[in-house]
Amino acid sequence: MIGEPVTGSMFLGDTVSRELIFTREYMYFLYIWSDSYFNIMEFWLENPSGDIHSIADGGNATLAVFPDSTGRWILKILLHEGAFSDSASYAAAVFRAPRYIKYFDSE
Repeated sequence: MIGEPVTGSMFLGDTVSRELIFTREYMYFLYIWSDSYFNIMEFWLENPSGDIHSIADGGNATLAVFPDSTGRWILKILLHEGAFSDSASYAAAVFRAPRYIKYFDSE
């Protein structure tokens, strides 16, 4: 795991942004947990150009990224659709591993 998990609480309509620096040498996996049993939490990553890279929702989500270059990525978390509760808590952890490289024999 890279650093400590990030935790927090949010209210309906809140969007939380967390900056992450990813490098080309690694592949990254984000695991996000929430106690939003009656609400929907949406998670997505924006690449350095501001484009949405991957998206997931629910109380337990996983996002993966294999960056083409080193840069600043943004993890965004949105809490919407209130049912029985107007708030939720979350925890997010980032893991990385050396990027898989396949070498081809040129013979």
